[in-house]
Amino acid sequence: MNKVPIVGLAALILVGLIAVGVFALSLRGMGKGNMFGTSDAAKEALKAGDYKAYMSALEEQWNSFKAQLTEEKFKEMVAQYNQSAQKMAAIEAVRSQVKQAIDNKDYNAWKEAIGNSTSAAKLTEMITAENFDKYVEMQKALQNKDIETAKQLAQEIGLKEPAIGKFGHYRGNFRINPSLK
Repeated sequence: MNKVPIVGLAALILVGLIAVGVFALSLRGMGKGNMFGTSDAAKEALKAGDYKAYMSALEEQWNSFKAQLTEEKFKEMVAQYNQSAQKMAAIEAVRSQVKQAIDNKDYNAWKEAIGNSTSAAKLTEMITAENFDKYVEMQKALQNKDIETAKQLAQEIGLKEPAIGKFGHYRGNFRINPSLK
């Protein structure tokens, strides 16, 4: 599946990540220390490179977690998981709509798909019906991993160059270039 980087989805993805984080934090709070190896004993075992001590620390944490896990808490976890899954499905639906609008070179569908968030409003100040074709070209360049072309097109539109992760992968976000506002 092609991953089309979309600035307008950054906020939606952030909401999904926050939901997953809330779910993870609910797990962490159930045991003594933290879940899955971040207790002091687990950290010390990692520092020492002691596999047996690390596994023992994990087992202690897991036993503590299981001892505190009630059916009611499990139901809460299920509800949080389902809520997160629904949010992620909604994010994917929007991403799909945005991708389709870009594939169809349909500015109005794209604008509708990215919504009315603050970041979408800033993006639509820079990407207009007149320069949407350049935005589409930029997205295609990113899909083809032609970062230099994407950078050039982004600057022509008024966006900063794409953010590249530490392993050279495109992270999908452009910021508004303040010098072009």
